[in-house]
Amino acid sequence: EVRNDQKETNWMVLAYKDGSDELCVQATGTTGLSGLRPHLTPTTPAYAYLRLTVNPDSLSSRTKFVLISHCPPGVAPLLRAKQSVNLSDVKGVVKAFSVE
Repeated sequence: EVRNDQKETNWMVLAYKDGSDELCVQATGTTGLSGLRPHLTPTTPAYAYLRLTVNPDSLSSRTKFVLISHCPPGVAPLLRAKQSVNLSDVKGVVKAFSVE
């Protein structure tokens, strides 16, 4: 949905389901980075995918996609390692992004 220009959804957050290895969509929204930011908490690792429209000048606009791997400093080492390994799986699903 985030990649579909016909939809208003421009971000999603993936997080681990109840301490398991299973990732699920935790939240989606239409409010850009300001709406996404509160879902990246200081205690929970997550991945986020964001669609931005960039207007470098008044004549053009471009759509860019950002993949965020959010791992707060206080996360346990085992969970940090799990997130690092799972990042390649997330990249396999969310293939198109300009910035990581």
